[in-house]
Amino acid sequence: MKNLDGKTKLCQDIILSMNREWLKKNIWSYSKYVFDDQDYQSFGIFMYLFNSISDELSQKLAILALESDDEDVREIGQIYFDLSSKI
Repeated sequence: MKNLDGKTKLCQDIILSMNREWLKKNIWSYSKYVFDDQDYQSFGIFMYLFNSISDELSQKLAILALESDDEDVREIGQIYFDLSSKI
């Protein structure tokens, strides 16, 4: 799912069909290796997914993004916190 292609939406739909409580507790450990690349596209895809699962996951990813060496990845974290402060 980390690559944006025609199967990304299908993967997200499959993941979101799973038990939300299980996802909240476990998805981070299954996906955290993806964030080692500090890839803007991956962070964006997972931010969208995590927003659909829980605020805690989204916030955790946004904090990780803010710590990135990549300016574009940091922007994802900043956008998350800018938007959440307006709600």
